[in-house]
Amino acid sequence: MPNNKLEQKILDSANQLNEGFFTNIFKALFLSSSGKRAMKAAKKVAKDDPELQSALGDLQSHQKRIGHLFKKLCKRNPDHPKC
Repeated sequence: MPNNKLEQKILDSANQLNEGFFTNIFKALFLSSSGKRAMKAAKKVAKDDPELQSALGDLQSHQKRIGHLFKKLCKRNPDHPKC
């Protein structure tokens, strides 16, 4: 626990930076059109490898889940800096 207001303010700023950084990375990887194109290309490459197809299927389900979580972010956490 921070001992004073300055430490708390610095800790809050660091948390906001981290959240913003990871939010932008996830959006770029999973929700952008270039990420979707990359998934289509990966599926073409993996058409002969069942293990790779399974991994890509798992990744796709995680992409959908992350997309739903981003859409519901402000409902779940109205104090979030992105809201």
